Amino acid sequence: MTTSARRPPARLPAAILTAAGLAGIPAALPAQDSGFRENVSVRVMDIDVVVTDPAGRPVPDLPRDAFQIRVDRRPVDVDYFAAVRDGAVQRSDFQNLSPDLVVKPGERERASVARHFLLWIDDASLAPPRRRKAIGALREFIGRLAPSDEATIVAERSRPETLVDWTSRREALLAAVDALPASGPGGLRRVERERQAIREIELAGRVERQNRARLYEAEVYAETKKTIEDMTDSLALLGDKAGKKVFLVLSEGFELQPGAAILALAERHAVPSLSFRRDVTPELRRFIDRANALEATVFTIDARGLLAPPADAGNDAPLAARSLFARQDTESGLLRMAEETGGEAILRTNDVGAALAAIFRDVSTYYSLGVDLKNVAPNASHRVEVVVSRPGLRVRARRTYTSEDEEKRVEDRVHATLLTSSSYADLAPVVRMGPSSREGGQTLVTVDVEVPASDLTFLPDAGHATARAVYYFAAIDEKGETTPVTRTTQSYTLAPSETRGARPLVERVSLRLRRGTYRLVVNVLDPESGRMGTARAPLRVD
Repeated sequence: MTTSARRPPARLPAAILTAAGLAGIPAALPAQDSGFRENVSVRVMDIDVVVTDPAGRPVPDLPRDAFQIRVDRRPVDVDYFAAVRDGAVQRSDFQNLSPDLVVKPGERERASVARHFLLWIDDASLAPPRRRKAIGALREFIGRLAPSDEATIVAERSRPETLVDWTSRREALLAAVDALPASGPGGLRRVERERQAIREIELAGRVERQNRARLYEAEVYAETKKTIEDMTDSLALLGDKAGKKVFLVLSEGFELQPGAAILALAERHAVPSLSFRRDVTPELRRFIDRANALEATVFTIDARGLLAPPADAGNDAPLAARSLFARQDTESGLLRMAEETGGEAILRTNDVGAALAAIFRDVSTYYSLGVDLKNVAPNASHRVEVVVSRPGLRVRARRTYTSEDEEKRVEDRVHATLLTSSSYADLAPVVRMGPSSREGGQTLVTVDVEVPASDLTFLPDAGHATARAVYYFAAIDEKGETTPVTRTTQSYTLAPSETRGARPLVERVSLRLRRGTYRLVVNVLDPESGRMGTARAPLRVD
């Protein structure tokens, strides 16, 4: 992660807005005492490390010199070190903390580590028989949260839906879980689709069997690919959090080779042929790299628990209970995303309570190691290995680290404000809706954004003062569908005396939208200081 006092503007995907500064608004700037800060940047790669003995118990007494970190196979110094025990660091480690390890004042001799839990429910995969158990597991998990912990819940229902924004209130989290339907149509539809495909394949001839399997393969591949992409997008909600970041996945797994098990069934083989075409490994790799870049630890729980052995499974049993290959294929993605981020995959167990206890133990007792990236080659992606000198211990930590620039981090901040009620208040933008007009099959809506001149960082410029503001515009409709994010930059030049007041600087944009009800979200970034402000406005297009 990078901690920086001066941040460059971000470039986001081109989108649906046309923008222009209002005529007559002079370009502005604060006087020479504008508060400009020199660029001070500390780039640290933080690695959370869980060390357990052969019985699975935490080993909490290792010193810094017991650890060795290799980046791209080369040893590097452990520049920062703290032993986190029961969610807190001791006073003896205060001077060794990474700049990114945010702690909250507590007792005199210890301070708790801020923890953020993103609970991601694959609602579309949970079959009715196991939904009640999954919901019960979530309730138990929430019950274990400390008062200082923060969590949000996101459900995948053909697209990610935020059920509750970031909160430390258990009652709000439990209310969101209790509102989950007892019988989700997505999971039922997925089960019935698989059963129908199996029935048709078992009754068909050889050619018809393979054609039916290919149809199923194409459908499941598109669905699985989108699910992983949605998971990757949801990671942005953790992007601006500091401290311990946890991404918990509750799912029935997904096929790493979508449709492969059905094709093997059609071919009357135990495993698919080598000519099998579909694979979501690239999408899984992007998810893992993104999680590691954000320094988030992923834990996965397979809601299926124990399934009957293939030999005991009936004709109407799910494919994962009838085929060892199918079960392993749907588990391997959950296993990889956990293992490669330093987390744990909870598979093939009906003891959910013990699984949750293990997860909370891992996020409460671990070692926080930090490496100053000035000592690491500036490659985009690095292979990371952590070892300890004491033999016989199991070490879990993230296995890769991907450097991301400031533009990507600002994208995460903007994306989070679009999907949740999170806001930034360093600047005070105001959104005002202007007139609208029809153009083709869409409506052209005028939007004015006002920012006080005193909010921006002005720099001397030939007797005047100049500042820049970067505007990000996006909208989300009542169905949860979002527009692309548009970015535009404006410069303002003022007399030095004009930069200290609340004079509004105005940016006007034209937004093209289809009919519907929207929430417009505008973020304004002061690129010299990295400060940001968020404004929202309801918008109805008739």
